[in-house]
Amino acid sequence: MRTTSPLVSLLALLGFGSALTAQSVPCFAANDQNSNVSNLIYSYSNAAPNTNAWQITPTSLLVAQSLRIYTRNTYASQVGAFMTLELWDEDPLSPGLPFTRLAGGTWQFNSVMSWQGTNLDLPVVLQPNTNYWVVLTEPGWSTPPTEPGGATKPAARQVAGAWLPAGASALKVRIYCSLLDDQNVVPFGGTCAGASGSMPFLFTNQPPTLGNVDFRLEGTGLPAGALVFFVMGLQPGYPSVPIAGTPNCFLSTDTVATLVGTSGTGNVRAAAAFGHLTFPFALPTGAAWQGLYFSAQLAAIDGASTAALPLVTTNALQVTLY
Repeated sequence: MRTTSPLVSLLALLGFGSALTAQSVPCFAANDQNSNVSNLIYSYSNAAPNTNAWQITPTSLLVAQSLRIYTRNTYASQVGAFMTLELWDEDPLSPGLPFTRLAGGTWQFNSVMSWQGTNLDLPVVLQPNTNYWVVLTEPGWSTPPTEPGGATKPAARQVAGAWLPAGASALKVRIYCSLLDDQNVVPFGGTCAGASGSMPFLFTNQPPTLGNVDFRLEGTGLPAGALVFFVMGLQPGYPSVPIAGTPNCFLSTDTVATLVGTSGTGNVRAAAAFGHLTFPFALPTGAAWQGLYFSAQLAAIDGASTAALPLVTTNALQVTLY
C-alpha cells in the first residue's frame, strides 16, 4: 500500500553532515555499458500481467542479493505501478527453460528510462558455469529491458502458468552481491526472516537529490497485508541493536518519527503489490538542505510468527541529500 504521509515536514528535525558515497559495482552484468534500449512496449492483456525470462550463466561463484534492469513504464495510472524481478534455476534434466523460483522482490517502477529494480527476499548462491534465469513480471506497456544489437541469451515467456521458448534477446541487467545502494544511500544493519522464510528489505531506486519530487523508500519481502511501521532517525552513528523476543531482528536507527502503513496483497497491477510498501515524499529544494542526513527502517507485524514479539524488521537506509 502506498502512503502519502507528509514526511517532508519531518526533514527540518533531522541532522546534517554525512559523507558522500557512490553506487556499488555489480558482480554480474549484461548489456549495461550504454543506454540503448528497445523502442517497443509490451502488450497488455486483461487476463494477466506479462512474465518474461532470460537465461544467464555466471562464470564465477556469486551470492546475489539484488538486481536492476533498464526499463520504464509511463502508464501507471492505467496498468498499475509495480514490477517484480526474480531469479530462477533451470531444470538440469530438461534444460532450456526456468524451473524453480529461488528469490525475488517487487518495486514501484519509474516512468523515466533508468536502471531500476529490487533487493531479493533471500540471498541466492549462483554456481559458476550454471544456467539461471532472470524473470520479470510487469503489468503491460513497459519498455522491454533489451538492447538492440546487444549480446543475446535464450528467452522464455510464461503463458497460462507454463514456460515457452521465446527466441533470444539481449537483456540489460545488473546483479549485485550486496543490497541496493546509490550515491548517498547506504544500507545498514541486519534483517530477519518472517514465518514464511522471506526476508524483508528497505531500498530506493531514486537518488536523494535536492528537489527530487519522486523520491521514495520501498519495502519488499514483507508479510502480506501486514501493519508496517516506518521509523525515521537522525543519529549517524546509531548501532544495529538486537530486539529481544523477535526472530533475530534488529533496530538499526534511532527513532525521531514513526509512520504507519499496510503492505500489499495483490499482483503488479494491484493498488498495493504483494509484500510491498512505498513511503513517498518530495525532497526540499535549496542549497541550505544539502548534506541533510536521515535514516529509516521498517518493522512489520508478522501474524504467522510464534515469536514472543512477532515482528520482522528490514535493514536501515542511511540517506544524505545532495
